[in-house]
Amino acid sequence: MKRFLAFVAGIMLLSGCIGGYSPMSKFYTLVGETDITPVSETKISVGVLPVQIPDYLNRPQIILNGVGNQMDLSETNRWIDSLTDLAQSALIFDLQQALPKAFVKTKGYDNAKYNRLVQVEVAQMDGKINGTALLSVWWHVQNMNGRELYRTRFEATAPAGDSYETYAQAQSELWKRLAIEIASYLAGK
Repeated sequence: MKRFLAFVAGIMLLSGCIGGYSPMSKFYTLVGETDITPVSETKISVGVLPVQIPDYLNRPQIILNGVGNQMDLSETNRWIDSLTDLAQSALIFDLQQALPKAFVKTKGYDNAKYNRLVQVEVAQMDGKINGTALLSVWWHVQNMNGRELYRTRFEATAPAGDSYETYAQAQSELWKRLAIEIASYLAGK
């Protein structure tokens, strides 16, 4: 019996070696930018509602444009958290940089009263390595009663660079530009 168990253990160890090398995953985030020049010193409270991202994008794997209508999903290049959470965190951080005297926070299930509520709905967030990164969203601002005050589309591109790392940096830059546009509206500019 001991020989049989030793034989099975040896086969299991050998099968692990034969399986080959599995590349390590790399994880990326959307980084809030610290180089934002303040848009205004306006004191306002802003609640940011959860960012809405299509289900096909809101997954750990980074998705890029493929050939034709194909999308390429990378198993080894992943977002560190849900894209919804990453986008909302980057947006809040960037809004705080653009409006340093404002109170900007996630509008969740709290009872806080905000002067304005911001909601972002992602239509497209993709690109190509050695090409461009694209961010296309609808964003709108509401008052506390839920009345829509403003709604518009933001669409911009940035050079994606030659790696997933530079692609994630390009997307961070696009979220920064979006935050500056929203902050300019909130500041009345």
